Amino acid sequence: MKQAAPKLVFSKASPRDYRACADLIYISGKEMFEYPFGVPARRKRATAQWQENAREANTLAYIRYAFAQGGGFLSYHLHSVARLVGQEGEADKIVGIAAFYTGRQLWRLSLSEILSIARFFGVIRAPGIAKRALQVGEIVSSPQVNEGYIANFAVAPAFRRMGIGRALTVFLLEQARKQERDSLLLDVVTNNKAAFSLYEGLGFTRWGKAKSCAERNASLPSTQALHLLIQQ
Repeated sequence: MKQAAPKLVFSKASPRDYRACADLIYISGKEMFEYPFGVPARRKRATAQWQENAREANTLAYIRYAFAQGGGFLSYHLHSVARLVGQEGEADKIVGIAAFYTGRQLWRLSLSEILSIARFFGVIRAPGIAKRALQVGEIVSSPQVNEGYIANFAVAPAFRRMGIGRALTVFLLEQARKQERDSLLLDVVTNNKAAFSLYEGLGFTRWGKAKSCAERNASLPSTQALHLLIQQ
């Protein structure tokens, strides 16, 4: 028996949803978030499991802060969410998220992110964390002035393969069209076959060569840009 399509509502994210949204943002690029933001404090005889748990906790703490305080690339202002409509008496559930910004916003968002890092981590740790964030930026594409960029795209694991990712992408495409953007750009981790299938099925094409900084940091994945011209 074919499963019924979920009933979804798309809306701008709210700072009140910082916990659910941060969890989804985190899984959208775990390695790329943990590298700059998840460095745990030094501890004697720390086990590998302790370090892994500390990286995740530290990363999530920063994402929640940055999302709710409304500054840089993790700000709730940039994000849209897919909400699964609950049954009678049940609350709607956030099952998907994505950020959308343009090249025109890059400098302002970059400055806001640096300030957010300094406020959260303190001025002593901030330069090292910002440097690591810039290394992550080497595998992230920069949109042109009137080009839209999709980031932090994720669907909750329990709700995948239900068409939510496709529906959220179509929603973002319509938003870009209403804003009269010239094109859309995004990056996909090169081993994510499901993501390539989704975006290429919607008309995106591979743009340039894959980007990697493995020579300096093997923990970061390589990425491939995908591009879509928007028909007005």
